[in-house]
Amino acid sequence: MHRVDSLGVVSRMSQLGCVVRRTYSVPCPKYLVHIDTNHKLIRYNIVIFGGIMASHARIERLWRDVWMGATQVFYHIFRMLEEEGYLDLTNTTHFFCLHYVFLPRLQLTLDLFRGGWDNHPLRTEQNMTPNQLWELGQIQHPIPDPEDLNIPEIDWEQSGDVSELHHGVNVPQFESPLSPEQLRLLKV
Repeated sequence: MHRVDSLGVVSRMSQLGCVVRRTYSVPCPKYLVHIDTNHKLIRYNIVIFGGIMASHARIERLWRDVWMGATQVFYHIFRMLEEEGYLDLTNTTHFFCLHYVFLPRLQLTLDLFRGGWDNHPLRTEQNMTPNQLWELGQIQHPIPDPEDLNIPEIDWEQSGDVSELHHGVNVPQFESPLSPEQLRLLKV
């Protein structure tokens, strides 16, 4: 279409409010990192955090792959438990049990996924893996530890506590319905 009617393409894009994706590059790994949250399991009070180096992929692609490779199975299990009446989302004990049983399994699945993701070749980066790019960036462009930062313009004592900020999605925390002794026996 661009070759035949480029003016029409531009006209339709502006009428529809389309955003043209910009291409950019960053000088090295760690230069730009995109942190995001995945809410596919928010119904079950589970939010997954992810980060991606903007030099080689989009965060949306990560979330698609996380869904296909890790969280989709858990979503369908949780949905089935709910539909069959075994999981009541208004019952905090049910949430506690769901999290107690499935969060370690979900974390293991996400850890396995991360291992594969971090070691898969990237065509646009001469088939180097994200881990290789990270190590190369560490060698070529070392960045000092944040603890060693000395920025005179910042009064670290008066800058405030980051944990005091309240924004984003609030996922409620549930108290264990079990006593410490019952919890100990459950873990045995």
